Amino acid sequence: MEAVTRSIDNRSLIEFPKAFTSNGLLSLAKQIDLSLALREKRTLIQVVTELGKKENFESLLSCISDDEVLMDNVIKNSYRHDNGFHKIVLLSSHYFKLRLHLFQPIPEIPLPMENIHNHRWNFASKIISGSLKMELFREDHSGSVEVNNYTYLSKNGSDQYAVEYNGKIKLKRLSLIRYDSGCTYFMKSKELHRIINPNNESTCTLMITGSPLFEKCKLYSHNTFQNERQTVSSYSVEELRELFLLAAKR
Repeated sequence: MEAVTRSIDNRSLIEFPKAFTSNGLLSLAKQIDLSLALREKRTLIQVVTELGKKENFESLLSCISDDEVLMDNVIKNSYRHDNGFHKIVLLSSHYFKLRLHLFQPIPEIPLPMENIHNHRWNFASKIISGSLKMELFREDHSGSVEVNNYTYLSKNGSDQYAVEYNGKIKLKRLSLIRYDSGCTYFMKSKELHRIINPNNESTCTLMITGSPLFEKCKLYSHNTFQNERQTVSSYSVEELRELFLLAAKR
């Protein structure tokens, strides 16, 4: 886990447009792909830093909202996450996913507690509004947090996932970190963490994933899960536009 506290090198293979168009987004995706292959960490940080600027963020959401094809792609890849946030994939390729995360009260998921997990990829995230509180963990036989240990498998391009149960395990909590509006941070794939939001406070983040490094990732929970694929709920065009408006107003 690394907070970004200084400006990154302005030299870049990516040219960010002053105003977004559908063709411009396709060009941007190709540039991100190329830059990721050369210097992943710097690229991930730069993308969320630049696109998280108010004028760029609003233009990006407006462009997608006004384009039928782009909106259709967003709908196919977005859903209400069981951890209590709206997971909205704005732009993607084989090598990255640019996602909008909206943490806010969701009727179907009252007072959620995010499961402890890691990821298949490195990522960078910028807090657009609100704040995030994150706990970090490690596997430790002397740890005080006993949970169910699962392997998580996500089927790319679908709204389904699977979990495999591996028994009980103990974890040790390492630290609690808070990121406020405007902060950007970078996280490696293997770091175990969870977002805590006991008061269901509203927060908006823009994050980008790098290329998958592993086929599976880890999931730890006090809950039990079924060992078969489960369907998660998606959005209508109208619902997505309302969420875009909400994110842009922050």
